[in-house]
Amino acid sequence: MKIHDVIRTRRQTMGLTQEGLAELVHVSLRWIQLVEKGRRMPGFCLAVNLALVLELDFAALFQEILRQAGKGDAAHVPVPHR
Repeated sequence: MKIHDVIRTRRQTMGLTQEGLAELVHVSLRWIQLVEKGRRMPGFCLAVNLALVLELDFAALFQEILRQAGKGDAAHVPVPHR
């Protein structure tokens, strides 16, 4: 699953709007829209905030971001942590 799909699906599962997520991670609504469309890749700080807010495993999330950006070979897909 692509990182933007993981973020969008998890946000929706948690009942958050794009605006609500943007407020919680301290970015603009437009930035969240671009991330969810796959047009922007979250950087380190945003990945940390997204993992915390969306209750995702940060290590897996960041590895997948790096892999999809062509900077790593991680095979993990982020999943909610317990």
